[in-house]
Amino acid sequence: AKQYVDKKILNVNGIDIVTGRLKYVNDLTTPGMLYAGFVTQPYHQSITSVHTLDKTKTEEVEGVKGIEVICGKPAVIGERYTDVLKGIFKAEITWWSPSRPRELNIEQELRSKSFLEVVKEDQGDVEGALSTCEVVLSETYYTQHMTHAAIETDTSLAAYDDNEEKWHVWASTQWPHKQREMVAAKLGIPEEKVRIISNPAGGAFGGKIENTVNAEAAAISDYIKAPVKLIYSRKNQFQLRSHFKAAVVIDIESGVDASGKIIARKIDEYDDLAEGSTFVYDIPNVRTNAYKGYIPYARAVVRGTSYVQTCFAIESHMDMLAKRAGIDRIEFRRNNVLYPEFIDLIDSSWERVLGGLTGNPGEGVGIGLV
Repeated sequence: AKQYVDKKILNVNGIDIVTGRLKYVNDLTTPGMLYAGFVTQPYHQSITSVHTLDKTKTEEVEGVKGIEVICGKPAVIGERYTDVLKGIFKAEITWWSPSRPRELNIEQELRSKSFLEVVKEDQGDVEGALSTCEVVLSETYYTQHMTHAAIETDTSLAAYDDNEEKWHVWASTQWPHKQREMVAAKLGIPEEKVRIISNPAGGAFGGKIENTVNAEAAAISDYIKAPVKLIYSRKNQFQLRSHFKAAVVIDIESGVDASGKIIARKIDEYDDLAEGSTFVYDIPNVRTNAYKGYIPYARAVVRGTSYVQTCFAIESHMDMLAKRAGIDRIEFRRNNVLYPEFIDLIDSSWERVLGGLTGNPGEGVGIGLV
């Protein structure tokens, strides 16, 4: 294994970040710039739309330049962001909302409306092998929804440059080229007519790869014919954008023979791709199916996509399976890993865990390989 040495090289932006000198999109201004923000709908945007919009009270707010449905969302435009927030508060909107409970029964939704998205692994005779096992354990695991919460919410500044005949968009993004594509598509213009100026992101973690704020800012700017800075409120970020690392339902059934070897396993994972389920344990008969469920919001790109949920379920299941078979859980893993190199990893990890124990009542210990 390669040995890495910390050369103590500081973040090149570190001093500017902590002193406030580093400029984010929210710090930028341009002549004639207006501000914009969205009214948050009562239910997810994919199944909620504006029914009626009374502009009167919003447009009476001093500094508000207008309210209009743009990109399917009611956008308030004003001279200052405080004007925008006041206009949002005064907005009178009725919505087309689904006739369904606001609270979702995630397991019921996923099991009743899912379809097979991908078969991650399929080898051997799983059912036949399970029938010969000394110990068989079937369990279901659940994980909760998670969403990004970067300190900087989605923010974008868009302006058309008459001299260059080109759109300039100052973006907090992890993928400038994708943002240029999205802005051009929204405005119906060639990509060479869009320039993305990529600014430092105040937190992203995968959440600012295909965020829609830049295309929306450009669309609002095109509508009002002035430079526009569009700022998502924290409420917008959670309720309007609503990209989540999915709540996942994972069914696992495994069988162990008399020697303590896992000889069969089947996994059905709902609303995730079951990444991390392969190449860890040496199981001759295995079938892993990943199902896509219909939940009314999009999957988020989160670091370690899928691995967190799958690791939680598989490694918890390994503990329970070892207990059912009457085998020490560390020895059980050592006997079933796919690669011999994993044994040193297990042993060194377990030593570190033991070294950190204090012996306090109720103290838990966790170890995972995925």
